[in-house]
Parts: sequence; C-alpha cells; structure tokens
Amino acid sequence: MVIYLNNLSYSQILNPLDAICDRKRQDAICVSNLKNAKKVDKGVLVERPDVKIFLPFRFFVYEPKTLFIPNTYNRFLVVPSGDHLTSLVDEISYISPPAPPLSQIDDVPSEYFCNGDNRPPNCGPNCECTHMVDIPLGAIVEVVLVDEVQQVNLSHPFHLHGTAFYVVGLGRSPDKSIKKINLKHALELDRMGMLERDFSKPPLKDTIAVPNNGYVVMRFRADNPGYWLFHCHFLFHIVIGMNLIFHIGTQADLPPVPPRFPTCGDHVPPFHFIVASDADHLVSLIDEVSYVSPPSPMLSQYNDIPEEYYCNGDNRPSDCGENCQCTHKIDIPLNAIVEVVLVDEVQQINISHPFHLHGTSFYVIGLGRSPDEHIKRMNLKHALDLDHRGMLERRYQKPSLKDTVAVPNNGYAVLRFRADNPGFWLFHCHFQYHIVIGMNLVFQIGTLNDLPPVPPNFPRCGNHLPPITSNSEW
Repeated sequence: MVIYLNNLSYSQILNPLDAICDRKRQDAICVSNLKNAKKVDKGVLVERPDVKIFLPFRFFVYEPKTLFIPNTYNRFLVVPSGDHLTSLVDEISYISPPAPPLSQIDDVPSEYFCNGDNRPPNCGPNCECTHMVDIPLGAIVEVVLVDEVQQVNLSHPFHLHGTAFYVVGLGRSPDKSIKKINLKHALELDRMGMLERDFSKPPLKDTIAVPNNGYVVMRFRADNPGYWLFHCHFLFHIVIGMNLIFHIGTQADLPPVPPRFPTCGDHVPPFHFIVASDADHLVSLIDEVSYVSPPSPMLSQYNDIPEEYYCNGDNRPSDCGENCQCTHKIDIPLNAIVEVVLVDEVQQINISHPFHLHGTSFYVIGLGRSPDEHIKRMNLKHALDLDHRGMLERRYQKPSLKDTVAVPNNGYAVLRFRADNPGFWLFHCHFQYHIVIGMNLVFQIGTLNDLPPVPPNFPRCGNHLPPITSNSEW
C-alpha cells in the first residue's frame, strides 16, 4: 500500500510479518488495526460464538526413505533446505475426495472424511484424508488459526470460499517467555481471556495472512449452505494439503442438483465429432461402429465392465443408430492365424489412413485398388465380391513385416499375423484426430485364463491414490 503525503510517497506494509500490532507504526498497519467503514453484523460479535474451531497448522518433515515404499504415494514438497514436507492443518493433510461433495455426496464413502476429532485409526503423523468440519446452518462461528510453522519471514495467507469473515484478533502471544506458539498455548491463552479480540468495527475480509509464530481470530455467520474450501493461498502449500472444507448446513439445505448435471467421470458428452475443413461434422466408423473407451481398463478390470458395453460388426446394439458408439472388440482364439482386410470407404483425395496394431507385428500380403476399372468407389460389398472371385490380390513371397500400414486412398490392405500374444490389443488409425472420434477397435486375443494374474495392489481406475490411512510405522 502506498500513501502520498506532501507529494512524497512512503510504503507501509499491510499485516507485517513481525505481527507487532499493539502500537501505532509508521512502517506497517496490521489488519486488526483497520476499522470497518460499513455496518457490522453485531450478531456475529457476541461474546460466545455457537461454534469455536482452533486450527493449528504446520509442516511434517518426511524421512526420504519413507517416501518410496511400493504401493504408496505420499505427496511432498522439497524446500531449499532439502527437507521433504507435507502440510498439516489440525494434524491432517487434506486430500480431495473421489467425487464432488456438493453434487455427489452419496458417491463419497464416509470413511474418506475426517477432522481433528475424528481421525482414521492408524493414520500416522502425515494423516491424509478429506478434512471436513460440519457447521450448523446459521451458526456464529469463530476460527482461531495458530501458526505452528514458525518459519522466519513467512506468513500464510488463508482464504475462505463462500463467505467473508470479520478479523477480530491478530497477533502473537503476550507471554514474552513463549518463544514458539502452539495449539496448547493458544487454548491456554483463550481460557485465561488473553487471546485478544477487538469487536469495535472489525474489518471484513475473505483472505488473511496469519502472522509468523502468531494467531488470527476470525468470526462469520454460517448462512451460506454448502461445502466451502478454506486454504492457504500459496499454491505449493495447497497441493500438499494445507486445506480443509467447512460443511455448512445439511444436504436438505441445498438446492437440488440440476437434471443431467455432469457427474465425476462423465464429463465427455455421449457424441464425439470433429469439424472438417469443409465444415462437415464427422465421426469415424470401422465396420459401422465408432469406438468408445470402456469405463475401466479391460486388461486389469475386465469384470468391472458390463457386457453390453462391447460390440462388433456382427453384434451391434439394437438401438445403436447410424453413428453406433460402443467398445468395438473382436475375439480371436489364441494362436489363430488371422487375416485382416482394411477397406477404405472414406475415399478422401490425397489422404491414406495409417493403421497401427499394438501387441504384435503383421505381414502385409496385399495392398492396392480394385482391378475393375468400372468401380469408382471401393466398398465392403465390392471387396467381398473380389475376395469371392479370387481377385483380391495376395502376395506370399517374402511379405514385409510391419506394425503400421497406410491404406491406399479408395483401396485396401490385406494383413496376416499369428495371434500368439494374449491380451487386449488396440488397432487404430494413427491420426490422433481420427482416434478421438472412434477409428479404433480392440482385438482380444485368447481368454482371461491365458493372461497372467493382475499384480497385488495394482492401481484401479478411479482409485489411483492409496488408502486414506498411512503406514502405521511412520
């Protein structure tokens, strides 16, 4: 903040790190010294609030050897000193829930949530869970932030979503013998009436910097129901857990979720397309099917995928329509000799589609266009007729071995391979913009019995983070 006086400017620090706020200063102004120019909600400034929440915050320092244990994933920040840190608020490091609580609270298991009074058993000193504090709707709330980090020249700016708050107290311990403030000392000061509060026109804020080795006392009326994030505004502290949620009210206090509101995991619309240079809106089809990915990986979570997701040219859903979208999968017996004939019905001038097969290479034994010069446009019916008459040319003399082949414009390619590598193998056009609109399919070679077992503790779709409890030995 810059003040101009007698045409000279000098700077004053707002909310100084040293938190000396009990006297007038020329170099700094504490937020607690500001006065509100607007009408103050006096109901918020009663002597005894309905809810009082003490929130100490600090860092937990990892031993590096504990960070790289199989099947665990611990977030951390490496600071200039070389320490590996995670953030704690009331001894909890916040992690996001698997679904948004506001619109999908029933999809979040109750064991994900925790707070200082309800920590998961064996959570460990780096306790990770979705830190949430329940607050009754309409309650007068007092929050006391206590800086246990106490890093020199650092004050943490805390921001509250959903409502503003009055700053009624800010400073350090009046006990000069106390070198480092902590939760126990803050509670003792509060019990003795020494945690200073000033109810005379306190400033209204949505962000407040907590003094280094100090505290802030804030008040607000919880009249906006919802799930509101309260967090340090340093991004690198947010990502390691210096956050929590204030849950104000109950689900009954919230408006209903709008019809067809997107759910977590369902942000892509059911119809995908690209806009071509001539402004046509296109989707890709292979054997009249446009590929969409299944909800889980087939290789490791096959049993989680409903059977109706799968389809192929001989087994299309009854109501699929012209832009039939499903998980295009063709079953192939293990060790079978397979021939694939690709027929270009796109027939766009100056473009040939490069098809790539995962999991195995293939021999290119045929490639060309129709020998019938009267045929202007190649299609499946004509390719089948050529094959029936022995006119779909194949060359078996030392065919080239490839994993990608460009299908000639208005032509065909004939591929051969031995299906000796069990699994689910993607076969797709290698133009990315064709992949995303469905020019793919999966060859399932063999059965699940031909595959090695899924490794223990292998990550699952939708569950890439470890359980919310940590190694109890830490």
